[in-house]
Amino acid sequence: MSQWEHGSIRGLGWSDDEELLVVTEDGTVRRYFGLHGDFSPFSLGNVYLDASILLVQLTNFLLQGAEEYGVRACRFWSSGFVALLYNNQLIAVSQYDEPRPKLLATCPEGEVSSWSLIPPAYTLSRSVEVLLAVDKTIYVVDATDAEDKMLQNGPFKHVSVSPTGRFVALFTGDGKVWVVSSDFQNKFSEYDSKAKTPPKTVEWCGDDAVILAWEDEIHIVGPNGAASK
Repeated sequence: MSQWEHGSIRGLGWSDDEELLVVTEDGTVRRYFGLHGDFSPFSLGNVYLDASILLVQLTNFLLQGAEEYGVRACRFWSSGFVALLYNNQLIAVSQYDEPRPKLLATCPEGEVSSWSLIPPAYTLSRSVEVLLAVDKTIYVVDATDAEDKMLQNGPFKHVSVSPTGRFVALFTGDGKVWVVSSDFQNKFSEYDSKAKTPPKTVEWCGDDAVILAWEDEIHIVGPNGAASK
């Protein structure tokens, strides 16, 4: 065991090949091979843009990028991850062998209360989609657009996507859990936790149940809002 001396860690994940990914606040990514400390680094500051994204975004990013604003948090899937910067910008990396960090569409201003992602394998576009809870609504952000889903029950303290990408669990501002389709067209169930504080975490158990976990209590919410504590 050795002391970590490379800056504040903002994300830890694993690749399909069981390589450890460590993302630090300054936008440096270290991909570790094995358990002997060998790694290959790259920077989230080297971004690539789709032609459809305006040049002004590139200008703003170069002035206010990962190095200046810093990485706030990361969300991983089996072959990539998305980094959320402190200025609400999102950077996606979809492969590790030849990483090409990609700036996603401009995100709305406001406090991000929670966020998650749908891996490319489960989206129609075959590109990663990020679910960003800002103020009282949810935005779905991809490479070209940030779509407001026009919800009114936020701020959503937790956004959690099911393992197959079919469903999304939302913990609302008034302590309820909604289970909706990942395209936000259908609402399948609602459960009132009656909790005055949001849970520490909201996770899926398969595609059939949602787990709400506080420090001293767990709620298991199944289909049609049936639950046990």
